[in-house]
Amino acid sequence: MADINRKKGLAKMDIQSKNAPIGVELDGKGKVKKIQPSSSFLGILFTNDIIISVNDKPVQTTADFFNAVKKHVPGKINVSYERDHQYTTSCKKLEPIHPNTEMYEVDLAWRSGGTRIGMLIHRDFEGHVVVAVVEDGGAASSYVKPGDHLLKVNKLEVTDREKARTLIMKSINDDKKVSITIERTVAQKSLMIAPSVIVDPVKSDEKSANGDPPKSDTGKVEE
Repeated sequence: MADINRKKGLAKMDIQSKNAPIGVELDGKGKVKKIQPSSSFLGILFTNDIIISVNDKPVQTTADFFNAVKKHVPGKINVSYERDHQYTTSCKKLEPIHPNTEMYEVDLAWRSGGTRIGMLIHRDFEGHVVVAVVEDGGAASSYVKPGDHLLKVNKLEVTDREKARTLIMKSINDDKKVSITIERTVAQKSLMIAPSVIVDPVKSDEKSANGDPPKSDTGKVEE
């Protein structure tokens, strides 16, 4: 029996760069598991969409999707899909406010209220509201990771775990949607620069009184 809540759709795109990021992960059966924040398909496709074909070529795996798109870019891409509207998720990358971090705004929407978001939060010793656990397959699992700092719920700053939890559940139950802003620490890349020694060359016709080349006083190590 067909799922009456699953609707067919066709996403039409014109991708002009052959290096445009794809960033769509499938589960091996055509279902979208994750869409990277940098993806060209962000806001076009959503987690849990079932991808049927790309330019009429059937796809089921991440590699299928990637290869089908790459074959036609730059150019027009038509993605045929089915969407179960039980919930959808999307993610937008924001400008970070702290060094060595990334910030994201994650929007989640449900077909009906009362659905769990699939994450547990706690307050750490520094006073941050931190994501402790993310349930596999839950609504939040596509974009939220354990260790993320929860900064805002529906653009309201939160510093208390209970307040954050209350805002999230009320928003889901009342409005069937919620927006959370998270901050993620990223590994700092150390810049390794080998020190160089700069010494002025000694001209062949420059000799000291004893016949030896004069010592250069310009040798230094650049830091």
